[in-house]
Amino acid sequence: MAHLFLRYKTTIFISLVVLLLSTIPGSSLHKVPIIEIPNLDKLIHFIMYFSLATAILLDVYKEYDKLSSKAIWTAILFPFFYGVLMEFLQKYFVENRTADVLDALANTVGLLTALIFFLKFKKYKKWLLKIASIF
Repeated sequence: MAHLFLRYKTTIFISLVVLLLSTIPGSSLHKVPIIEIPNLDKLIHFIMYFSLATAILLDVYKEYDKLSSKAIWTAILFPFFYGVLMEFLQKYFVENRTADVLDALANTVGLLTALIFFLKFKKYKKWLLKIASIF
């Protein structure tokens, strides 16, 4: 079990950050001073799920030195269903938060962008492994 945690520590860390950010009560969000940008929350969703999918891909690539179709499906399905779960949690368990289909769409676009980016640049194997070793 400890080996699994160490192998996927970046994925686990980012998953926990997404969980934390997704379960902040809505009343606390307005207290955070941020620049007024329309639909900024969609950009944040994109970044969170881009990061999560990238972490999965890097962790798997670092471990096995290749990407199997199983790894690619995991990088798509885990963040997708994790995002759906976060929207469900927001709607039913987090004060002053709601589920939003556009948030789920931003999550999906983020994870698909990560996959496309990763597949496009996997020919730069040494560079990807160097990035993976940082984490």
